[in-house]
Amino acid sequence: VLRTHPEKGWLKGALAGFWYTAMTFVVFSFIDGQWVLGLPLLYDVLIGTASGAVAGILLVNIRLKR
Repeated sequence: VLRTHPEKGWLKGALAGFWYTAMTFVVFSFIDGQWVLGLPLLYDVLIGTASGAVAGILLVNIRLKR
């Protein structure tokens, strides 16, 4: 999606990072049986969202050699 529509790569990447972090929390909380909301979860969400934004920026700006 980022290669075919390169607009707002940072936003699409940030959303993907947020979504991935949220789904990871849900899956592992379900497996563990505990739903603990706290500061570590906030850090995970912030780092996941920021990492996704950086990846989105890189993906839309790096050109593949053809």
